[in-house]
Amino acid sequence: MTGPFGKPGARWEAFDVVDDVLIRDVWPARGEPYCHTCSKAAFQEVLYAIDDQDGRPFSGEDLVGATDVPSTQVFTALAFLKERSIVTAARSRKTVIAGIFDAYLDGMTEFEAKQEARG
Repeated sequence: MTGPFGKPGARWEAFDVVDDVLIRDVWPARGEPYCHTCSKAAFQEVLYAIDDQDGRPFSGEDLVGATDVPSTQVFTALAFLKERSIVTAARSRKTVIAGIFDAYLDGMTEFEAKQEARG
């Protein structure tokens, strides 16, 4: 199978925001492409949960437990935040907010910018 750029064996993903829904399209190295979504309200709840960590490392599972958001939406939001360098990898399969910034403010700025880019 080839990804959207015709490179066999390469994993590729893309993000978009349409009508206040974050969309994550994934073309895995093997298997079928898939899509996950995350509503704006769920995205905001994930951002608040990240800010509540006060800079401590967290996992996606920690965020699932701290919110009422389905795990697929949490992990979609987390993948977008990693792609936008708002959060970054930490030790022991954990994630941490990048720098000293506000996850909510930075995350919503990127969410709205992505939606605005559609025109």
